[in-house]
Amino acid sequence: MRVVLSLMFLVHLLHVWAFWLAGDERAAAPAHIVQWRDLITVIHEITAVAVFGLVLAVFLLPARSMRWFAPLAGATYLVHAGAIAGADQLNAPTVTPYMAYAIVVSMLLVIEPAPGVVMYAIGLVAYFAGLLTGQPDPEILRAFVLNGPSVTIAGTAILAFLYRARRRDFAQRRTISAQQEQLESWNAELEKRVDAQVQEIREHAAEVGRLNSQLQAQVRDRSRELALALEKLAHAPEPAAPTLEGRVLGGRFELLGRIGAGGMGAVYEGVDQTTRQRVAVKVVRGDVGAPVALLRRFLREAEAVASLDHPAIVRMLHVDIAEDGTFFQVQELIQGETLSRVLARHVRFGPPVVARLLAVLCDALATAHAAEIVHRDIKPGNLMFTPVAPGLKLLDFGVAKLRQALQASASPNPGGLSSDGPQAPEGEGFGADFDLPTTFDGETVDGDGQELTRTGAIIGTPGYMGPEQLAGSSEATPRSDLFAVGVLGYLALTGEHPLRMPRTSPPDLAADAPHAPEALVSCIRRCMAPNPANRPSAGEVAAELTALADALGAPGLETLVVHDALRTFTTDSEATLTQGPELGGSAE
Repeated sequence: MRVVLSLMFLVHLLHVWAFWLAGDERAAAPAHIVQWRDLITVIHEITAVAVFGLVLAVFLLPARSMRWFAPLAGATYLVHAGAIAGADQLNAPTVTPYMAYAIVVSMLLVIEPAPGVVMYAIGLVAYFAGLLTGQPDPEILRAFVLNGPSVTIAGTAILAFLYRARRRDFAQRRTISAQQEQLESWNAELEKRVDAQVQEIREHAAEVGRLNSQLQAQVRDRSRELALALEKLAHAPEPAAPTLEGRVLGGRFELLGRIGAGGMGAVYEGVDQTTRQRVAVKVVRGDVGAPVALLRRFLREAEAVASLDHPAIVRMLHVDIAEDGTFFQVQELIQGETLSRVLARHVRFGPPVVARLLAVLCDALATAHAAEIVHRDIKPGNLMFTPVAPGLKLLDFGVAKLRQALQASASPNPGGLSSDGPQAPEGEGFGADFDLPTTFDGETVDGDGQELTRTGAIIGTPGYMGPEQLAGSSEATPRSDLFAVGVLGYLALTGEHPLRMPRTSPPDLAADAPHAPEALVSCIRRCMAPNPANRPSAGEVAAELTALADALGAPGLETLVVHDALRTFTTDSEATLTQGPELGGSAE
């Protein structure tokens, strides 16, 4: 209304200027033209004054007054149109202005039907008054009589229809607006609840992190405390070893069936009576002749694993010594099957699965290396497939090298080797001057009975050791683990060990595995570089092969059915483990 009425005020002034007759023009024009133009001018002057008042009112009055203001404005213009129609009878008989105003008012103004009827009634009275005053011819008058009522009825009907439609639209928009406000209120409340829950989760996670850190610290501290008792235990009498099944160690961990055994100890499935959680309990009898070096290795494993937090590294839960001198570690119980058992069935993996396997392994090694821990015994027997993401667990940190501690405690020993191990080859040849063990899970040469930190002692499994590691334990670095990663990758792709015969140069993986993509071949080749400085870091390999595995569409290792179906699955030497979970590890 503010915009339209302001513009109409200017339009009326323009009409006054256009229809105004000057002296010379007035003298030359016919009398009825002069009378017609003077009448049009006066009508527009009067309307301009009325519209100016409406303009002031629409700017000054409150919004609630518009209920009566709109019908008043409409009636003003219908009266104006009736007057113009009467004035036009003096020149060119027509009622077009009134008909146009009647339709425009009905479409422009939002007026309730009842005030609209009153408004059109006023306009119709003005129409007849103008027509009867300005048109003396009965025939023309008779022709125009019905035009006014007809357009008035049409205008009233349009006004009523549009009013109801606009009212319905307004009600719908108001409902939508109310719903949006309600939705925004619900969203705000939901966001508050989510924020509160996220904050609660963060607090719980922080508490879990603190408890985990405390647990790790307790395991490390207990390992160091127990190390102080080793010398006393080394000279203790040797009673007969009792049966351990059914015993409760530390007043908490009940031992069930034995699931593995070695020369000086065993691994049992157990139950944590506090949490009712199934666990793996590794025990070493400290009072039946176990060498001090073995017990140190046992405690060092607990300390090393307790320092690491990665889903692909077995978790250390507890370490202690029982009253009878039994050393025991408590780790999470892993359900699955070792890579060595899978390879023993002559299974070969497709390149996507090999890329995923090495990526997960190297991601775990990167965590260990960041903690200054070198595993030193990466081999198929220490890798277990599991049905839980990431589908792989790295086991047995018993020969892990804590670099800072070993560098501080190492004593010179130019003598060279452990009594149990083969002679180290000279130079950096591949597999020179020694035969591999008959199985890829060969016995670990760990210097049992010797000082494990002695310079020159071979620590690890020869078939997976780099040249520098064969030269002595003090030379083992994080890049030594990468050499073993390269050997594993070669073995998984080809089914053959890369050091199966004496070589003077790296094996040709591209020729032995022509189906493997160049990126995977190049990565494995760099891992097996004779010079450790030329090998990539574990983090670099993890990032590179994760991207490659994703590009090849490799599934997560937990989706491969190597831990269940292949237990009873028989393959021949050409069997290949498919990389997709849909075939569930069947041969093709």
